[in-house]
Amino acid sequence: MSTNSTKHSVLLIVIGSLAFFSANRLCQAQDIYVTNASGRTVTAYNAATGASGFTITGLFNPEEMATWGNEIYFTDGDFIRAYNASTGASTFNVMESSYAIASVAAINNELYVAGSGSLNEYNGTTGAAGFSVSSGIDGPEGIAVSSNDVFVANGGNSTVTAYNTTTGSLDFTISNGVNVPYALLVSGTDLFVEDGGNNTVTEYNTANGSPGFTISTGVTEPSALAVAGNDLFVANYGNNTITEYNASTGQSGFTISTGVNEPQALAVLGNELYLANSSNSVVEYNATTGAEGFTFTTGINEPIAIVASPVPEPSAYLLTTVAFGLVGVWRRRGSPARS
Repeated sequence: MSTNSTKHSVLLIVIGSLAFFSANRLCQAQDIYVTNASGRTVTAYNAATGASGFTITGLFNPEEMATWGNEIYFTDGDFIRAYNASTGASTFNVMESSYAIASVAAINNELYVAGSGSLNEYNGTTGAAGFSVSSGIDGPEGIAVSSNDVFVANGGNSTVTAYNTTTGSLDFTISNGVNVPYALLVSGTDLFVEDGGNNTVTEYNTANGSPGFTISTGVTEPSALAVAGNDLFVANYGNNTITEYNASTGQSGFTISTGVNEPQALAVLGNELYLANSSNSVVEYNATTGAEGFTFTTGINEPIAIVASPVPEPSAYLLTTVAFGLVGVWRRRGSPARS
């Protein structure tokens, strides 16, 4: 993906819904959601069966997703859109004058958006604008959030910058071992960084950015990250595999190749791992064994991101991404090549 590090002032306009909604059922308690770039839709599916749920239509270019509480958030061209995860009804739309929105993340009813040389915060219920920072932002790619910090992968200067979730102040910068960072994932006190330039995944401490282990075995053009329990999953676009590692040590485990075809995004719900292939399918796997489950293709048309159903506030949270923290949603846009 090409990036532009030029800093832009940001004009925020809260507007009425520009998307249309069609539904054939309400979401069940456990659902997954997929953005479809070519189909220009966001589709909901039952996580246990893969049965189709509602479809949000009339979109421009839906890509990145995040979820918190009972809201799903996604980028759509220059818009950030929020929809009720149970009904598919529009909650709010925010339009930015900046372009090239790279990624979104959400926590504690706050929505964070990285793109075009800035990190912007919004209220997750109303879309009201909060802080906007540009210091350290250079060609942002991935974003992830912990309870204290928002982390941004900067492809332009090969750093990961950490910002206070409340004030937006720059807390620290990670550069050690970082080479064209792409996907980010937060799990507990661990920050996992996928380095496209190194074909590695490195673990860092979320409190201070100190490095831990680095994984290189089996990593080939990594495109997405996810965590289930103590298992770290890496989708490898370069060799059509998903590789599993111990999330505490980085030790290699099993490899999934069945059903993997141009892996684009990953999500986790309970003990289930979901893969969105850019070849227009979503495949479910057992996260403990890697055994393949069901596959569905209905409504899937160039999937970009996938997230799992929100959890009740405030006891726990799921983060996307694509990456996106604990759900581990992150994906490579289209071709794995970067420019």
